[in-house]
Amino acid sequence: MTTEEYYNTQGKEAACKGDYRSAIENYIKAIKINPNFAIENYTKAIEDNPSSAITYYFRARAKSELSDYRGAIDDYGKAIEINPNTEDTYYYRADAKSELFDYRGAIDDYNKFIEINSNFAEAYYLRARAKSELSDYRGAIDDYSRAIEINPNLIKAYYFRATAKHELSDYHGEIGDWNKVIEIDPNVEGAYYCRAEARFQLSDYKGTIEDSNKLIAIDTDNADAYCFRGAAKCELSDYREAIKDLNRAIAIKPNYVAAYNYRGYAKVKLSDYHGAIKDYSSAIAIEPNKIKSYYWRGFAKSELSDYYGAIEDFNKIIEIDSFIAEQLKVHELIQKLKETIENKRGRGLTNWDKLFIWSQLFRP
Repeated sequence: MTTEEYYNTQGKEAACKGDYRSAIENYIKAIKINPNFAIENYTKAIEDNPSSAITYYFRARAKSELSDYRGAIDDYGKAIEINPNTEDTYYYRADAKSELFDYRGAIDDYNKFIEINSNFAEAYYLRARAKSELSDYRGAIDDYSRAIEINPNLIKAYYFRATAKHELSDYHGEIGDWNKVIEIDPNVEGAYYCRAEARFQLSDYKGTIEDSNKLIAIDTDNADAYCFRGAAKCELSDYREAIKDLNRAIAIKPNYVAAYNYRGYAKVKLSDYHGAIKDYSSAIAIEPNKIKSYYWRGFAKSELSDYYGAIEDFNKIIEIDSFIAEQLKVHELIQKLKETIENKRGRGLTNWDKLFIWSQLFRP
C-alpha cells in the first residue's frame, strides 16, 4: 500500500466512525502526496454517488494542488449546489478565484464564508488582500483591522495593513503598523525598509537613517538601505557622507537610478557639476524617461554655461510630459536661458530654487 493509499483508507475509516475532522486531515494528506491519485479516486466515488458534496469538495482541493483552478472552481460550485452551507467550500473557492485574479469573485465567496463563520481571522485577512488588489485600500484596512481584533498577533495583517495605509499616504498610521510588526518579529527586514521610507516621507530623516542602519546590520549588501541613508543625509545637507553611502549603493546595484540621482544632487550642492552631469547621464541611460534626471542635468549644464545643452534637457522634459513641464515652469527656464544666450551675459538660472520645488522631484 502506498502512502497516499494509506491516508485515503484512514480517511474512509475515520468517516465511517463519524470522526470527520480526522477523515478530512487524512484525505488532505493523501491529496498533497499524490493529487492525481486523489482525483482518480474521487472521480470514481462521484460516479457511484453524484450527490456527495464532500467528494466534489475534495476533488476540487486535489485539482487546486495541481493548479487546475478552473476545474477546482467547477467542483466547488457543484459541492455548493448540493450543500450551500459548507463554509470551507466558499473559502477555498475564493482562494482558487484569487489565483485566477478574479478578486471580485473571491470577495463574494469570502463574504459568504464570513456570513457563516464571522470569527475566522484568516478570512478577513484574505478578503483584505483581494480588496487591495482592487485598490480598495480603505476596505482592506477595515478587514485587516478585524483580523487583528480576532488575532492580535497576526503579523501579516499588520504588515499588509501598513502597505494599504502607505497607498493612502497615511504614513503615521503606516509607521504604527511597522512598529507592531517589528515588536512581534524584529527580524522582518521589509518592515525596517518600509518604515524608513515612511519616515522619509514625513521628513524624519534621522529616523530614516536609524532604520537604514538596522537594515545594514542585517544585510551589509543592502543597496536600498545605503540609498535611503544617503538620501536622508542629502536632506540633512551632509552631502559628502551622502555620497559615500550612494557610492556603496551603486557598487552593489550598478543600475540603481535613484542612487545616481541622489548622488548627482549631492554633487550639485557641492558645486561638482561635471560629476553631477555624469551621474544624471548614467541615470538617463538606464531610465530614459526619468524627468528629474533631465531637470538636474539641465541645471548642472547651466551652471557650466552650457546653455544649449541645458535647453536640450528641458525640451526633453516637455517631450516626456508637457503637463509636468508646465507645472514646473520649464518653458520659463528655457526662455531665461535663451535670453542669457542672446545677451551673452548672466549665469543662466540664478534663481533656480525659486523656480523649482526640487524636494518633490527627488524621492527614491
